[in-house]
Amino acid sequence: TIRRLHTYPLNLDAVKNTLIAAGATMVFGTALAFPLALAVSERLGMNPMPFVVCVCFAASSAFSTPIGYQTNLIVQGIGGYKFRDFVKVGLPMNLIVFLLSVLLIPLFYNLI
Repeated sequence: TIRRLHTYPLNLDAVKNTLIAAGATMVFGTALAFPLALAVSERLGMNPMPFVVCVCFAASSAFSTPIGYQTNLIVQGIGGYKFRDFVKVGLPMNLIVFLLSVLLIPLFYNLI
């Protein structure tokens, strides 16, 4: 249906934000993704709040790399963890947060 098409930009936004948060710091990812999310929502004539919430969820779910958040680096150094340890444990966690975000944000904001 037409209403379901409105969630596709939000889904793409979630993917983009998750990738940015994994490869850079959370603050950098948010600073980069927020204006893009706002511009996309304005261009589509949609409420910007679901896009902003999506940016927040994606930025705070940097589990798959030690680079994403400073405490990940601390844990890696003290615990002797390797990069692949974060990927093994963090990637499934990222996928869970991503799927829940993509499913629940549109429901909460009546986009579906």
